[in-house]
Amino acid sequence: MVLLIRCESNDRYYRPDVPEKLCAFGIIDIDDTASSSHYEPLIHQSSLRHLSFEKSFQSEYPKEMTDSIREFEFTISSSEKELFRYFSDSTVKKIIDLRIPDSVVFNPEEKYFLHAKEKSVQEISAEIIPTKSPSKLKLISINRGKATLPIPNGCDRDTAAKYVTINFSFNKDQNLYYAVMVEGWGFSFSSSFAPYPVFLDFSITESNTPGFFSEMQGLNTYHYVCTENQIKLEASPAHVFLIEGSKIPDPKCSISVYIQYWDGYSPYVVFKAIRIRLLSVPKELYHFEKSLYTYKKTAGDPFTEPIYLGGNIKGGIGVFAICRSSNLKINFSPLI
Repeated sequence: MVLLIRCESNDRYYRPDVPEKLCAFGIIDIDDTASSSHYEPLIHQSSLRHLSFEKSFQSEYPKEMTDSIREFEFTISSSEKELFRYFSDSTVKKIIDLRIPDSVVFNPEEKYFLHAKEKSVQEISAEIIPTKSPSKLKLISINRGKATLPIPNGCDRDTAAKYVTINFSFNKDQNLYYAVMVEGWGFSFSSSFAPYPVFLDFSITESNTPGFFSEMQGLNTYHYVCTENQIKLEASPAHVFLIEGSKIPDPKCSISVYIQYWDGYSPYVVFKAIRIRLLSVPKELYHFEKSLYTYKKTAGDPFTEPIYLGGNIKGGIGVFAICRSSNLKINFSPLI
């Protein structure tokens, strides 16, 4: 399930001449079994049960930039019963990364409804039916090695790095839309970073299908940043690679993902496991993310046509999506 986190920033997604609205972005993978792992205390870092809300603001009126969500309430329900309710009477600017408990169970065959309201803006709503589950992932090969960086990362000015390339495939369904994510279990030399699974940076080195990368709002990855010769760990949005099933030319989609680490930027120096997660996502989410991708690619062109974000939030901005997934987890022994 997915809801929009950012209404307006340096990249403006919301016109300044229309009334304020609630913005929402959330993502739930109903096949996510991460919480059943023996990494239970820390696994939620990569669990897909996120919701975020905020209110749009007018940058022309600075006093409204600090306006908060007041008397905010939202529910998720099925056609038969209410599944989850959240209420906040405190004055907060926005609700980021609110996690839906594992005890809330979603049936793949049911329709689900989101309703949210706030003191001073229009109520928003959305409805969604979970997508079909994607096919199983098949591992083709694993390649690993050492790389030399063109520009040193980190404070030590070292140009050495490690990498692993994972080649895999899956049977296509031309009616589905897909998102590829990569998660890792690893260790760091720094005591500031625990070895729990998090979303990883990755690139696509080979693919028989076109796609694009987009930020997945509400999900984070972590990097080391060198500031005044001091290493700090910072969070930044996680990216996913999105594919339209109808554009896969062959019966199978074949992809190679490249993951770089021990490079002064990634917090990991070794991996004990990496998981490729293939999501089947609703078309509303795919087109929403593609609109954001297109907007960012063309934002500097004054002659570009306006970008319509779309989504499925009635009365507001954003998207609400329930996803299915298939996973390929690779354990490394010895560690790589």
